[in-house]
Amino acid sequence: MSLIVEKKANKFCAGDTIRTINGHRVLDIIDYRFYQQEDNLVEYKRDEKPLSVQAGASELRELTFTKEIPGIKKCQNRCRFCFIDQLPKGLRNTLYFKDDDWRLSFLTGNFITLTNLETKDLDRIIEQRISPLYVSLHATGSSVREDLMGIKTDNAVENLIRLDKERIITHIQIVLCPGLNDGDALVKTLADIEGLSNIGSVGLVPVGLTRYQKHDLNSFTGSKAQDLISFIEPLQERFLKEKGENWVYLADEFYLRAGAGVPEEAHYHDFEQLENGIGLVRRWLEGFEKPKISKNGSFVIITGKAFEPILEKQLNKGSDKALFDVRGIKNEFFGPKINVTGLLTARDILSQVEPTNTPVLIPDIVLNENRLFLDDMSEEEFLKKLPTAHFMPTDSKEFCCWLQQSFG
Repeated sequence: MSLIVEKKANKFCAGDTIRTINGHRVLDIIDYRFYQQEDNLVEYKRDEKPLSVQAGASELRELTFTKEIPGIKKCQNRCRFCFIDQLPKGLRNTLYFKDDDWRLSFLTGNFITLTNLETKDLDRIIEQRISPLYVSLHATGSSVREDLMGIKTDNAVENLIRLDKERIITHIQIVLCPGLNDGDALVKTLADIEGLSNIGSVGLVPVGLTRYQKHDLNSFTGSKAQDLISFIEPLQERFLKEKGENWVYLADEFYLRAGAGVPEEAHYHDFEQLENGIGLVRRWLEGFEKPKISKNGSFVIITGKAFEPILEKQLNKGSDKALFDVRGIKNEFFGPKINVTGLLTARDILSQVEPTNTPVLIPDIVLNENRLFLDDMSEEEFLKKLPTAHFMPTDSKEFCCWLQQSFG
C-alpha cells in the first residue's frame, strides 16, 4: 500500500509514489498527515527510481493522490441482516463492496465491526489518536454474535474495551433484529458497555429488509417499535442523570413506525448519529422556515413513504390551498419494507410520477457524488425522461433558501 501522486504539484509529478516522511513509512493519507512537520524529508519513487526531497508542510498540503486509502479492508463477516447481501444485480458497482476499514470510519464515519483489527492496527490507532471511530457492535453475547454475524469467534468486544481504555472515543451502532438481538440480548449488550468511559453514543436502528433477503428475518411492527420506545425511555432518563445526556438513541424510523412524535431537539444532544438516521426528522423540522414563493403555481415534491405525512403537514401547514403536492414513492424496487428517501431508485420515481409542467422537486440524497441513482441511471438520462425535475438540498434550511432563490 502506498500513496500515488495524482497530478503535478511543486516538487512532485503525477505517478510519484510517496514512501516515507521524516523516516516514517507512509501507507495512506492518515500517515501522510500525521507525520508531517513544518519541514519534511520525503522519500519517494519516480519511475521506480528512489529519490528524496525537502518539502515544507504547505507544499505537501497541495498534493492530491489517486487513492487516499489504498488497500481498503473488506468485511469478512457473514451477517444475516447485511443490506449489501440483499441487493439485486444491476445497481452501481460500488454498492456491492463491503468495507470494514477503521481508516474509513475515522475519515468518513463508516461503521466498522472491529472483527478484523490486527495488533498493528490497534497500535496505530492508539499511537495516532484516531478518534472518534464508529462501531457496529450489534451484541456482546458470544452466542448471539455467532448467530447474528456468522462468525464463531471474534475479539471485537475485547478490541472495543482496549480502545476505550486508551481513551479512543467510539460511537456504537446496534442493528436490531426482532427475536435475535433485542429483548434480553439488548439488555446484556447495554449493561456490558455502559460502564465504558469513552463511548460517545449508542444508536439503535431497525434492520432493513429488502424483497431479496434470503434469511428468515422480521421487521419491527408498530407495536414492537412502541415496546422498544417504552423500554428505552427509562434508560435514557437514567443515563441523562448519570452521563449528562440520553446516551442511547433510537432511529427516527422507530418513532415513525409506532406513530409517535419524534423527540425534541434537546433530546439528541449533539446529534452524534445523524448520518445513522437518528434525529434527521427533528433536525429537518427545526431548520424549516416556510419559504415565501411569489410565483403562481405549485410543486410536486418527492419523498419516501416514511417521511410523507411529516413533510405534507410541514409544507402545507396554515395554507388554504396546498402549494406542495407531496408524493411518497412506494419502493417497488427494494420492496415495501424499505421506505426511506435515500433508497429510492430512478425507475420507481419515473413509474409513479407522470410527466408534468409542474416543477418536480427531488431530494439530492437519491444521487451519489457522480450524479447517479442507485439503479445506475444518470441525472442526465433521468432529466430527459422527466424534464421538469429539480434536485433540491436535503437539509431543510438549505432547501428553503434554494426554493426562494429558484422560484421566489
